[in-house]
Amino acid sequence: MDIRNRLADVDGLRCKTLQDFLKMVIRPNWKEDLYKYVKVQVEQNQYLTTYKPMYSKMKDIGVDNYAIDYMDVSAIIAVILYTGIANVSSEVKRELKAIHNDRNNSSSHLNENEPNEELYLRGIVSLLNLKDFVRTVDDKETEIDEAIRDEYRKKYIKEIQNLSDLLDDERISYIGMRREVEKDIKAVLEDIDARNKKGQDKYWTWINLSESYLAQYKAKRLDEYTQAKTYLFFKMASDAGITLAHDWAAFFSACKGISEDLEKRLLLMLADKERDLSRQVIENITQYMMGEHGEARDITEGLRHIVDLVREKGHVVDQDENGYYYLKN
Repeated sequence: MDIRNRLADVDGLRCKTLQDFLKMVIRPNWKEDLYKYVKVQVEQNQYLTTYKPMYSKMKDIGVDNYAIDYMDVSAIIAVILYTGIANVSSEVKRELKAIHNDRNNSSSHLNENEPNEELYLRGIVSLLNLKDFVRTVDDKETEIDEAIRDEYRKKYIKEIQNLSDLLDDERISYIGMRREVEKDIKAVLEDIDARNKKGQDKYWTWINLSESYLAQYKAKRLDEYTQAKTYLFFKMASDAGITLAHDWAAFFSACKGISEDLEKRLLLMLADKERDLSRQVIENITQYMMGEHGEARDITEGLRHIVDLVREKGHVVDQDENGYYYLKN
């Protein structure tokens, strides 16, 4: 139940919906005209993030082999609004502009600082906008055969609603999960405070809870709820200043490939005054590069800088034949 996966699902459904719409309205023999238009835009350095991938794909496979299924949302909207090779109503154009703005806003807020509840709501709103688009197509694009419009509307209204229901269910589940984790973190902080006042350094509430979360994580590796709750527990514990949580929070961020959060946790680990966690820092960077399921990732500039910080502490950091980092001393 990772919201990033769900927002990717939203974007995927949005893309399919627009692709099928474009197939209904694009004029015959459009490929050569599109190639000429895109070529000019690229040569004039106009909107390269939209047009350059289209141009490169056409060059790679040939104009005649290029298809609408190769287009992403930005490309489809640009084709309809600006190229003149697809005629649509002003109402549909307005809906397309709304989808474009919504997609840009959703992408710009996809970071660790945005609460998950807010991201779930953004996904649901995006689907509502997409539903409005589908209905507008049915109402206003009357030059498309009615039977085809009916089929299009029924298919995508159902898929949109199914995904919207899933997001809403997960949002409610996440809120309940977060409240349970907040209760556990509160108990840990109260125990740490009480034991510090007594001069004790064994934080048994933390030990018992963290071991319990990890045991559930290992026992239910395929259960999304358990995985998400474990990650949330260590992330919130780390955010609450529980230094013993930083390493595990970093590990889960590394597995998930969330580089921004990983960098934050690793810097907290390097700032630890009582323990040298340099080895664990490097291991987490390598875990990020390897991926949870063997999907290789390129190291970010931020992580490369952290490797340099470990070297500045006097450690020798090397790389194996695969480019993965390890501590030699």
